[in-house]
Amino acid sequence: MSETVKNKHVKKKNSAVLLLKTVITAVLLFFTWYLCSHFMEYQKNATNQVNKYRIDQVCQLSAGSAVSQKFVAKHTHLKTVKVYFGNDYSGQASGKVILNIIDLETGKSIQRLTKNISDIVNNDYTEFKTNLQLTKKKEYSIQLTTSGAESGKEPLIFQWTTKETGFRGKLKINQEEQGKYLVSKLYYPVTIYQQWAGICMMMALVLLLLWFALPAPEMVKKALGQILFFAAPLFTFWFVERFTDNPIFRMRAAEFWLNILVYYMFFGLLYLIFNSRRVSVTIGSILWCIIGIANYYVLSFKGAPIVPSDIMSARTAANVAENYTYSIQPVFVWNVLFLLLYLAIMWRCPVPKKMGWKKRVIMLIVIGLLGSVLGHFVVEQKTLKNFGIKNNVWDQKKGYAKNGLFFGFVLNMNSLVQEKPSDYSVEAAKDIAEKYEEKFANEDSDKKKKGRLETADGTKPNVIGIMNEAFSDLSVINEFSTNEDYMPFIHSLKKNTIKGSLYMSIFGSGTCNSEFEYLTGNSMSFLQNGIIAYTQVVKDKLPNMTYLLKEQGYKGNLALHPYLASGWNRVQVYDYMGFDHFYSETDFKNPTMYRKYISDESDFKKIEELYENRTEKDEPFYLFNVTMQNHGGFDKTYSNFHNDIQITDNHKNEQAEQYLSLVKKTDDAFKQLVEYFSKVKEPTIIVMYGDHQPAVQSSFYDSLFGKSAGSLTNEELMNKYRTPFIIWANYDIKEKTIDKMSANYLSAYVMNEAGLETSPYQKFLLKLRKKLPVLTAMGCFDKKGKYYESALESPYSDMVKEYQILQYNNLIDTKHTVNSFFYLSDEQKK
Repeated sequence: MSETVKNKHVKKKNSAVLLLKTVITAVLLFFTWYLCSHFMEYQKNATNQVNKYRIDQVCQLSAGSAVSQKFVAKHTHLKTVKVYFGNDYSGQASGKVILNIIDLETGKSIQRLTKNISDIVNNDYTEFKTNLQLTKKKEYSIQLTTSGAESGKEPLIFQWTTKETGFRGKLKINQEEQGKYLVSKLYYPVTIYQQWAGICMMMALVLLLLWFALPAPEMVKKALGQILFFAAPLFTFWFVERFTDNPIFRMRAAEFWLNILVYYMFFGLLYLIFNSRRVSVTIGSILWCIIGIANYYVLSFKGAPIVPSDIMSARTAANVAENYTYSIQPVFVWNVLFLLLYLAIMWRCPVPKKMGWKKRVIMLIVIGLLGSVLGHFVVEQKTLKNFGIKNNVWDQKKGYAKNGLFFGFVLNMNSLVQEKPSDYSVEAAKDIAEKYEEKFANEDSDKKKKGRLETADGTKPNVIGIMNEAFSDLSVINEFSTNEDYMPFIHSLKKNTIKGSLYMSIFGSGTCNSEFEYLTGNSMSFLQNGIIAYTQVVKDKLPNMTYLLKEQGYKGNLALHPYLASGWNRVQVYDYMGFDHFYSETDFKNPTMYRKYISDESDFKKIEELYENRTEKDEPFYLFNVTMQNHGGFDKTYSNFHNDIQITDNHKNEQAEQYLSLVKKTDDAFKQLVEYFSKVKEPTIIVMYGDHQPAVQSSFYDSLFGKSAGSLTNEELMNKYRTPFIIWANYDIKEKTIDKMSANYLSAYVMNEAGLETSPYQKFLLKLRKKLPVLTAMGCFDKKGKYYESALESPYSDMVKEYQILQYNNLIDTKHTVNSFFYLSDEQKK
């Protein structure tokens, strides 16, 4: 290569580097400007942060009790003291909370502030504006007492392991020291400006390192480069856990080192791919920074951290993400700055020679072996459990706090592998099918009892199924008062109605799993925790209610969902399920919108329109509808929606009020739908049920239960998995109230009671329902109401194992499905 060509090449490279530096500088300056313009929001979040999953209730602030927390003044001006309270009687309790700042040198109170107990918000910070001048580095104490409070209605005090800067010693109750610190924040105005100065200084360092060389000897830079490269996985682990206030050095040794292992394996793979220390560390750390922020928001909005199934359903999540409120958190700012400074220094250190292919092969083999061994133990589970390491399927947020984000995610990878039942074989499935087919054939020869939904003349009724998004009656957890009934029509509905409680396998999200259980009769209890059925399991034609109705002459066979068709892979799945047409949001013209979603009013009018426009009017009509109106994201206000329902007792919560106001709209819309079909001559059944309870603030549920979620037994938690179901007919039926049923039985129940032909699989389900009326991923209830955490632990485990084998045969081992057991017609049985 000639000198001229070399010079041109160097010039191009220098120009590219200059352009890249300029772009990075512009981005960093924009970042700084953004922080400046949102300074007040940053300031608020800096003093409001609390990880509600790490706090513990310590005492009720009853008469005669004094709670104190010693602190050393960091600065002279103490502007605000914030204390985190629980208050089940917000808005109605009498009495006052008194906050004294005590000078420990004199023992005297230097400031006394009061708050009405009725003004203290439940499960949130209450602000006491002190504006007090202190002596720097001098010891003081925060003392909390009450005056005139009603017995049993005093606010609650909380403690946690997080030590506010300046605190000395643990929380005391009547001078008796407790194990943790008061959940409180001290706000000195100067500290915010100090943080701001620190941010500016770090940003300036990053910019200086971007444009100028590191001022250090070459040997020092080489050593520093080595340290930064090998410490990158540990550094990444540290800042990722900071996003959720989960200090890594408080972890048990086993979980700590397993996280270190997976992070080193991850960065090792990146190093193998790029064969560049700088590039692998940069890509890896930035990727984990993004994941850490994403996990923070998922945890905030959904109440659970990121699990593998969230990746599979990322497209659906992105569709609704804009409906949540996002805010700058101080930890985001500092983590990003630490990362930028780390990378800036590393890029200024000398680069060693790239690895040769032999070293790369050895490294690949080592990573492969470590991955295989770790994968074996994760799947096998028993060995890890012997060391106290397990996946907390009941409470993933607690599991991730213990296991760390990365290793917690790895433990959940188990959910991507559908484990075959230990007794499964095609022959076993055939034997079970033959046994029950013979038994049902003999039973069918006997006189069959007339179903509650059968028409007088045996005409097949139209069947309209509605899975209503987040539709539930939260009073099943505990009674609460509202300014008006939020479900007046449904509560009053008795004539020609079957009603009851339906137990689901999900809470707050995962809609398609409830849809899957209802339509197929399969149970999420036999699938790995965290599975999203439609995106991870349904890969082929699947026996379900739609095929069974089509086999009996039903027409229409429509699916309706007033939102994006792409959500939960429904376009493909509905094809597998035999629906003839799928209508989505693009098929609505000028619908009424509540918040950002099509209303149930417009959705139900679409049902009426599709019914009226059916072409084969001499045949029974079938439609399945999934609504959208009540979808989560209850923390925003909207110009097109007002919270008409107000909670009037101590359970008051704005998010819950928005949700209940939406439920009232659903009730109004359902009333209109029932009135419409009351005038229809053709016999019609409408089945409506909720897919899960809403993900409103956890503090509201804590208030209803009377204790935090972490204190609930598994049986008590089942109340968070209850939704109502209503089966209404426009002809005379025998009314009934069903106390307990799970979603996997509902479609078989409806078809059987309507006098329609049911498949042997549905007959099997109805037989099992008599023994275990509730069977969900969260546990089961037997016919006597006894709770079991797993159906396989119940007295009916033999039949449950048969159910598991039959489900695996129709859902997973689709090449060998025993079709005669799941379909009716000879054509489908082939």
